[in-house]
Amino acid sequence: MNFVDSAQRIVKCYIERGCPLQLVPNTPIIVTDCSTSALSWVEDNVVIEHYLMHPNTEVVMHSHPFYTQTLHISGEVQGYAHQRSMAACWLRDSDYLYLGPIHPPNTQHGFRVGSQGAQFFTIQIWPHKVTNPQSATLLYHGHL
Repeated sequence: MNFVDSAQRIVKCYIERGCPLQLVPNTPIIVTDCSTSALSWVEDNVVIEHYLMHPNTEVVMHSHPFYTQTLHISGEVQGYAHQRSMAACWLRDSDYLYLGPIHPPNTQHGFRVGSQGAQFFTIQIWPHKVTNPQSATLLYHGHL
C-alpha cells in the first residue's frame, strides 16, 4: 500500500469519527485577510487543518509542496486548478462532507468564497511521517 492509500484510510477514519476539532499542541492559530485556521489532526503522514473562510474573499493561484485534498463542511466556495478560467461548480451547504480530489504537490489552485463565508478542512498528504506539522498557509507558494 502506498502513502496516498494509507492517508486515505486516515481521512476516512477522521470523517467516521465526526471530524473532531482538536487543536494540535504547540501550533499557532493562523489569521489572514481571508481566513482563520488551526491544525486539528495529525496522524502519520496526514495533517488536517480547519479553515474558516471570510465572506466574499478570494484566494489567488498558489501551490503547496505536498499532496492536498479538501473536505467541505459548509458555506459557498468555488475552487479552480491550473487557471482561474477552469473553475469548478460552487460547493454549498448541501455538499456537507464532500471530499475533493487529491492534487499532486505544486499544483496551482485557488478559490472564491461566497457571501456567507465557508468552512472546510485542508488535508496535507506527505510521502513520510510528519514530525513538525505546519499550516498550509505557511507552506504556501504564490502571491499573498
